[in-house]
Amino acid sequence: MTTTPLSAPDAPRTENRLAEMVAACAAVPLRFLLTAALTALAAGACMLVTPWSGALRPDPSNPAAFGFAALVKDALVLLLAAAPVVALFRPVLATVLALTPSVVVAFYGVALPFAEVLALAAVMVCACWRRPGRALLPAVAALWLAGGVAWGMATMVVMDGSLIRMEGFAAEATTFASYAAAFLVLYIVGVAMRGSALRTRRLSTLTARAGQVEDQSAVVAERARLARDLHDVVAHHVSLIAVRAETAPYTHPALGEEARHLLAEIAGEARSALDELRGVLGVLRRDDGAAAERAPQPDLAGVAGLVERARVAGADVTLEGDVHAPVAAPVGYATYRLVQEALTNARRHAPGQPVRVVVLGEGERLRVRVSTPYLAASTAPRSSGGGLVGMRERVEALGGTLQAGVQGDLFVVEADLPRGAA
Repeated sequence: MTTTPLSAPDAPRTENRLAEMVAACAAVPLRFLLTAALTALAAGACMLVTPWSGALRPDPSNPAAFGFAALVKDALVLLLAAAPVVALFRPVLATVLALTPSVVVAFYGVALPFAEVLALAAVMVCACWRRPGRALLPAVAALWLAGGVAWGMATMVVMDGSLIRMEGFAAEATTFASYAAAFLVLYIVGVAMRGSALRTRRLSTLTARAGQVEDQSAVVAERARLARDLHDVVAHHVSLIAVRAETAPYTHPALGEEARHLLAEIAGEARSALDELRGVLGVLRRDDGAAAERAPQPDLAGVAGLVERARVAGADVTLEGDVHAPVAAPVGYATYRLVQEALTNARRHAPGQPVRVVVLGEGERLRVRVSTPYLAASTAPRSSGGGLVGMRERVEALGGTLQAGVQGDLFVVEADLPRGAA
């Protein structure tokens, strides 16, 4: 029988909790972190220097009692110092920590330390960041303690050891009103700090978003510039091919009828490519926020026309399967582009070789396979260029898979897509 140490599975949990704590602290504004740190030091120091009075007063002649009183006091110092920091995340728990000296007062009858009221005030201010409504809880607790001192139900000890106990209605009312006014001012300060921190954070968010908008505008502008350059270069050459193919019968009257027919087909293909190129570049150049012009997009049925044009151009292409299978528009478009790129690669890397295109709808899946003989000694070796990368991205974006490579003596491109867009 083997045992697994608990530390192994607990380690990731500890790291996650530590990361969550760091993230929670990072979310607190700096002004509240500084306020919590300073008030924690003030409350702890105030409790540390405040002497005991009553039953817990340490007796130097009794080491056990002296040590116990010192231990209780050290514990209260730590609890009061921790309360403002805890208030940033758990206001109710922080209030309980700040009220701990009252437990000692109830059990041992000692005077109420002023450090407890100071800690409650610090908790109230710090709790305003998390929940201003719950920040009233430590204020109510502090006023309850102040009322007990003001109306003579409790005695308060301050840092120099002096005992404070009110006598007379005027003194009692004045003391309670002073505490209430002080806590009201501190509450207003805490709420104002929270509002200022939220405005600063909102301004930072808006500034960051403005920067993102500027970056995106720069990307759109650069995309438009690239589109213009592509149009000037590619469209110029494609249109030149079309013009030369159309004018060749007139500049060379001796051309036969078959050559004229072939040149007309070349001119038609060039014009078609030019129109498609202009449509794509038009989308890329649209940086004014206007809606893109709508035009029919190639679909699965268009694969038949694609294959037919390849045959007219002299390629040996066969099409099998059903190109009229019902599929989502993005799937049909991706299939059309996939077959188009595969036929282009076949013309480049295996000119004159037969190409087989298979499109099958099987259940909820559409399977596309384009194969051609693999020419190991081809002058234009196959590579994982931009065409294959583009095909893979299209297919995977729709929740499908694509495989391209040598299978026996064939180079095969296979795609498996869902009929409905993922």
